Amino acid sequence: MISLTKMNNKHKKTLEKILTKPVLSNIKFDDADKLLISIDLERIEASGSRVTYKFDDDNFITLHKPHSSNEVKRYVVKKLQIFLSNIGVKK
Repeated sequence: MISLTKMNNKHKKTLEKILTKPVLSNIKFDDADKLLISIDLERIEASGSRVTYKFDDDNFITLHKPHSSNEVKRYVVKKLQIFLSNIGVKK
């Protein structure tokens, strides 16, 4: 079960941005990273710039840290929306 109690106001604003439709393109990777950690997902550094966030054995998402800027690409935000929905996170 996902616990949203550890989320501070910045995490809540980031979650709102991620779940906004149409998809926003001004979400910082560091903010998304901190949000995913705050909802107790296990963070696993992989080779290169990959980071996996694991909810359980069947629910995880692997993201690439952006290189030239810190902003998450729109297609990655869409993946995050689907992942968060699958694990029960809502606005």
